[in-house]
Amino acid sequence: MDDSIGLIGTDGTGSDARRRERGSTHAGSANGVLWTDSGDFLISTGHDERIRVWSAATGANTLVNFGPAVKNNHTSTLLPLLSPSQYTGAMKELLFFPNPRELLVYELHTGKLINRLRTPSYSSSHTVIGAGTGTRNVLNRTTSLAWRPHNVELFSAHTDGTIRCWRPQESQDTMDEDDADEGTNEREQGEACERKRKRDELDDIVNSLTKRKVTFT
Repeated sequence: MDDSIGLIGTDGTGSDARRRERGSTHAGSANGVLWTDSGDFLISTGHDERIRVWSAATGANTLVNFGPAVKNNHTSTLLPLLSPSQYTGAMKELLFFPNPRELLVYELHTGKLINRLRTPSYSSSHTVIGAGTGTRNVLNRTTSLAWRPHNVELFSAHTDGTIRCWRPQESQDTMDEDDADEGTNEREQGEACERKRKRDELDDIVNSLTKRKVTFT
């Protein structure tokens, strides 16, 4: 139950150390704990909707602030996932947190929110599972996260019965998206030209009727 100063104090020998009962890990129950690959840091998650990063060498909270986006209010185990250190290097690990209906991607040692991974099909807050009298309306959430060995791919399991695969965007994906965007732009330009042509024809008809000179005899 140590905080940023904890029992070791400001100089490592106990100076200005706080009493143990004044240190605080979480204001609520903790329901997730994991180590970094190196074993130098411990990450904990709790019902106070906070993520704590602890130094294994000192036992102190490193005071990383992950902001207000974290949601953690259910009683089951909630384990975030760390990117393998060989992909990012030491002290550059990414933390993936299973928020309701999204995955939050943070820099582990700065708390910076890098991305929010979402899918349109997972936008509703609840999902219906089962059939007949056994139908249940359960909360849509992510139940577990895992890396695929030797690949930069992340898998997530959800209460709606799906397993999703997440991977970085590659250059070919970007080229395909650019081609799709170009095709979409060409189609939109063609549709705009067609609408303009119809408007011009309608204007000609209206003008021929309203501006025609009428002679009374």
